[in-house]
Amino acid sequence: MIKHLLKNHKKAVLAHAQAKVPLANAQAIVDSPLQKEALNPEVNKTYEDYAERFQHIVDPSFDGKSSDVPATWFLMASYSSKTVGRVEVLASHILNRLEGFEQTCDQIESRFPKTLQRPAYLGVMAGLLAAAHPTDLPLMMKAGLPLIMEPVSLVRAMKNHAPSMSPELHVQTFLNTLGAANRAIFSDIGVAGQHYLEWREKQHGVTPEQVVKQFQVPDSRPEESQAWYHRALQDCHGEAMTHFDELRHSGSTASLVPTAFALFEKAGHETGDYRKNLIETANNMLLFREQYTIAQKVYTPQMKGYPTGRYTVPGELNRSDVMREFTPTIALDLGKSHWTMGKYVRNLLEHKPLRQYNWANFDDRWDPILDAVSEVYKHPAQMWPLPNPNPASLGR
Repeated sequence: MIKHLLKNHKKAVLAHAQAKVPLANAQAIVDSPLQKEALNPEVNKTYEDYAERFQHIVDPSFDGKSSDVPATWFLMASYSSKTVGRVEVLASHILNRLEGFEQTCDQIESRFPKTLQRPAYLGVMAGLLAAAHPTDLPLMMKAGLPLIMEPVSLVRAMKNHAPSMSPELHVQTFLNTLGAANRAIFSDIGVAGQHYLEWREKQHGVTPEQVVKQFQVPDSRPEESQAWYHRALQDCHGEAMTHFDELRHSGSTASLVPTAFALFEKAGHETGDYRKNLIETANNMLLFREQYTIAQKVYTPQMKGYPTGRYTVPGELNRSDVMREFTPTIALDLGKSHWTMGKYVRNLLEHKPLRQYNWANFDDRWDPILDAVSEVYKHPAQMWPLPNPNPASLGR
């Protein structure tokens, strides 16, 4: 009895303390003139604020420091966004000192047979190191140099696809794509998270059924949200939902957002594998919305129906071509987990060559993304404490 009272008192104290902290304003950040390096820390801090608040929903005993209950999409998003920020910080430093970069790469690469990929990679690395300042090196190692360049990604991309284009343009297009995707995702799901937390605070108690019936985001349809919610409740008794192929043909991925928030609410009242599956399904729904609808417009803005001018920068290269060249470099740190596209492909029993994958294609990145986030569910406590929102920091 005493333990129960103490537990309830602790929950009340935590809820009261959290209520005193003003909710981060995602919409204000979206509307601000902040760009790239100035924008990224603000996005990260906002994601982290929401990550803590949603963790209290799925884990009512959360103490603000660590949790054995899987984290929500918002904490994963903070890590992913910080990775983008690290690339932006590092690359902007190097792009300012790229004089002689191409020549350095060519000189070193010319000493090795053209058929060998590893020496070409070393040539690119040497070029980066030549362009870098000594103060950049710790961040380069922390961010992972392969995140910027991998085998043949820069020198041979330039020679094979656009011989007249400079390395700077390849890197700049890659940066434009990462930054635009990060901002677009934050503008959609990040802002939805803000609106949900504001809406939730005004309610006197929230039930999952109430969420799917009453809470909406632009283009969501309550009847679809309710249908997905009830389907998830059944499926999660077995395993988490990972694919939402019906939405490729009809329906709105926006309807998954209220559903995900309702599943978070439901998870807070459950335990064990069922709670884990509910959280994982909710995260996957937000990831599907993020990747299939939001990021795809940024990666392939030339596709029919996408307003090209909104997502591209004049003078940049074809984003899909550039993303293909950089696909082997894709890496993601989630807590203590370090995931790479190269290792993922190597571990597949049957796969096409790594160079044939293109991160700009949804079907080439969806299963890898699910694999990358799987560590969140295997070792949930490793996601905490919150990462430093400053992308230039060398810590987590």
